[in-house]
Amino acid sequence: MARAESAKPVAATVHWFKLTLNGIRPLIRRRIELLSDASFRDLHGAIHDAMGWEDMYLHEFRIGLLHDSVRIGIPLDDGSGRFDDTCLAGGKVPIATHFAAPGARRVYLYDFGDDWSQQVRLEASLPHEAGVRYPSFQPVTLANATRQS
Repeated sequence: MARAESAKPVAATVHWFKLTLNGIRPLIRRRIELLSDASFRDLHGAIHDAMGWEDMYLHEFRIGLLHDSVRIGIPLDDGSGRFDDTCLAGGKVPIATHFAAPGARRVYLYDFGDDWSQQVRLEASLPHEAGVRYPSFQPVTLANATRQS
């Protein structure tokens, strides 16, 4: 008799983020909602879905000051078989560890050649809504821009 697989429990909360692409006018913003138990790899994928990007380049999240920051992304092999241990693997780091309270801001860097930089701001941690599929995202327009700044 086959053993029934248990479903992964659904997070009780959802992290609601506002994304702002830096250095672009007019402003390009998106809002995304992601289960609070998601990893930084999941957040990276949700950002790409929201922005319409194809995930073709390297990326990392920066937490803290530029020279003393924690880097989360894809640790790279330096060619000698050793991996960069200064970059934490995004799939192993839960977003809740670095986005604990509303207002927390982090930097997301994408395509190190063109240096796309995006501010990722946690706006709220909300109850999970039954029947809603996450991640979800939307562009920020004049109609919904004042939902929360």
